[in-house]
Amino acid sequence: MSITLITAPASEPVDLDFAKAFLRVDHDHEDALITQMLLAARLQVESLIGKRLMSQRVSRRFDIQSPPCLHLTLGPVQELHRLRLVGGSGGSSSSGGSGGPLTIASKNYTVNLRCDPAQISLKSGLSWAQFLPDATHIDAEFSCGYGEDGLDVPAPLRQAILLLCAQYYERGEAGEKMPVPMLVQALLMPYRGLRL
Repeated sequence: MSITLITAPASEPVDLDFAKAFLRVDHDHEDALITQMLLAARLQVESLIGKRLMSQRVSRRFDIQSPPCLHLTLGPVQELHRLRLVGGSGGSSSSGGSGGPLTIASKNYTVNLRCDPAQISLKSGLSWAQFLPDATHIDAEFSCGYGEDGLDVPAPLRQAILLLCAQYYERGEAGEKMPVPMLVQALLMPYRGLRL
């Protein structure tokens, strides 16, 4: 499994001014540092809960041996944009020619965005090999995250970002090598998704 970021979030869940007020910083000469710490804190929260906070577009690659039901473990999933098979020799196009991946028509699968994690299931009786016999992997391209605005992100997750940012600022660096404070762990616990 590999994940590729296609479109990054347009903004962060916690803005710089709010973070500076939380940190009681009243000058501008550390703005770049605090901005980097906010980014690091968001990425750490996303890593810990297995979800994406702000709307972004990603592609997830599955091995062709995957079952007919695929789990999109990066959530919350907003929309599936495309499901493609790629063959060992570059795949074949939907028109039958060679040279590109094969896009699977939406009539051949269902998408359940209400479950966690979201699921893509082939219709009964279908298998991946029927579409492209020499396929080596499956690419699912989808949008995920709570929304475009920071306020779309649940308050406990934004609070966790602020607490991690404060920890980074206090120590003068950001990184996952620092222990995660117990309060942050408690804030994140209800949002930890099922890891498959």
